[in-house]
Amino acid sequence: MIYGIAFLVVFFLVSITVLNFSAVQTFLGQWAASRMSKSLETEVRIDKIDIDFFNKVSLNGFITYDQQGDTLMYAKSVDLSILQLGWRNNSYRFGDLVLDGASFNLSKLESGESNFQFIQSYFAVEKTDTLRQFNLRLSANNLELKNCAFSFKNHTGSDEPQALKFNDLMISGINGDISDFKLRDDSMSAALNSFAFREKSGFSVGKIKGDFKIGPAGIWADAFELHTPSSNLRGDIALRHDEWSDYADFVNKIDWNSDFKRSEISLADIGYFAPALFGKQIPFSLSGNITGTIADLKGRNVVLRATDQSVLRGN
Repeated sequence: MIYGIAFLVVFFLVSITVLNFSAVQTFLGQWAASRMSKSLETEVRIDKIDIDFFNKVSLNGFITYDQQGDTLMYAKSVDLSILQLGWRNNSYRFGDLVLDGASFNLSKLESGESNFQFIQSYFAVEKTDTLRQFNLRLSANNLELKNCAFSFKNHTGSDEPQALKFNDLMISGINGDISDFKLRDDSMSAALNSFAFREKSGFSVGKIKGDFKIGPAGIWADAFELHTPSSNLRGDIALRHDEWSDYADFVNKIDWNSDFKRSEISLADIGYFAPALFGKQIPFSLSGNITGTIADLKGRNVVLRATDQSVLRGN
């Protein structure tokens, strides 16, 4: 019994020592990338894997290509502490998850499919003889984003009149402190403690806070705060859509149902989504319930204050 315990201790210590060798870590990275490449039928690269006491893992130089040969995902480093790896039911739980220098490049191909479709198919499970459904459960107690980027290109989309074009997004400088992150199939929830980014159109956000839920039917945010260089929004926000492509016609197809607490808004920010208002540096404050699309807004208990101290109240 004593010899058995001693053997296990020695084996554990030797394993930790071996795993700290750079050559071993490089080999593990190449082996893991090779397995992932075969499973996903695309090219995956991992420069090195660092393992610390078997529950903390760092992936360095991680890159995945889509099946068209373009970069789908890249990360300078991915650091995570593992709580559960449920390979059989596609359920993965992490304590801390840190993405440093990560970029995600999504596109809708001319065929109408997403360049992410092959990964969705990999995680799909059979619901009926003819139906397969995306099935992935991923959670993290704490998620940190450091200088990340996101792009989306819709090759089937039409030209958009607004400055911020949802069919051709390029977002950089993404930094986020997020807790209680949950991804379940096609829906996500998280508490954003801070989240900042800038888009190539010039639209930038210094901070977003709130409890978010995102799903196929819309986006909901409680205790929402959004701060840009020109605006400060507060309240509970709900944006409903029939499909994600509706955001390309933000003014006419996105249905609002939002309770604003006293918020300071500049038409300059709204102008990135509504072409007629672009470039108009006109600030005002708003509180009350707003519903409908921007093209057909309705209000209840609305108080609108202009810079000249004039006040408009109404329903």
